[in-house]
Amino acid sequence: MTLSEMLRRYRKMAEEAVGRLLDAKRGSVFYEPLRRYVRGGKKVRPAILFAVHEACGGSGDPGPAAGAVELMHAASLIHDDLIDGDSVRRGRPAYHVSNGFESAVLAADFVLSIVLEVSSMYEDRRVGETLARAAREMSEGEMEEVILLRSGEVSLSSYLRVVRKKTASLFSAASRLGALIAGADEEAVETASRYGELIGVAYQLRDDLLDWGSDEVTSSLRPEDRGEVERLAERYSAEAAEIASSLGSGPPVEFLREMAEFAFRRVF
Repeated sequence: MTLSEMLRRYRKMAEEAVGRLLDAKRGSVFYEPLRRYVRGGKKVRPAILFAVHEACGGSGDPGPAAGAVELMHAASLIHDDLIDGDSVRRGRPAYHVSNGFESAVLAADFVLSIVLEVSSMYEDRRVGETLARAAREMSEGEMEEVILLRSGEVSLSSYLRVVRKKTASLFSAASRLGALIAGADEEAVETASRYGELIGVAYQLRDDLLDWGSDEVTSSLRPEDRGEVERLAERYSAEAAEIASSLGSGPPVEFLREMAEFAFRRVF
């Protein structure tokens, strides 16, 4: 099975998982706006969760956690567009444009309530702790970015710190959750978590390199920083691919390896 075929399979699983979580809230004022908003997209984070879960044995039900991860990602995009004043997302009007400022602010609280419910579905308290840590780091990363831009002092190290918190934290959480729910041992859980962090950083660096200088963050860095970001993207992608191999063998592991290599190939 090719990378694109496996991604389609995992994307379908993710869409079903998100749908089940939202359909349980069908009477909510947030139901229709969020249902429309989460349609489409690559669903990379829950795809990684599903792949790690299968690579680690596949016991337990990863669906609710995968749905929660994708909803957290959606909430972060809603707030990103609101903070940045962007009016378009994925070729469609941004959430706050279609549904209003108030809904955009409060949708994250609604998503958080679903994430709390999902945490209570699992006996392993580390599932809830992982989701909570990701939510905390994502919000800190977003705020730290705002502070950096206001100060006008964006360094390579501060940029990378924001990338790790704002983006890589949820990738790491998704990968860790896949291993936890599968009942993997502590070493495999930590390996999966590290894989997620590395590929999360690599993916963000990839996106930034493709659009270098077109946003406020990368345009604030020194011209020579671009070369270092390129080197880091290559290194993190290679490390993630190597780590994936230590999780086992078979199609899910090959998918994880190819996802890591893909993050590098898309840049160069």
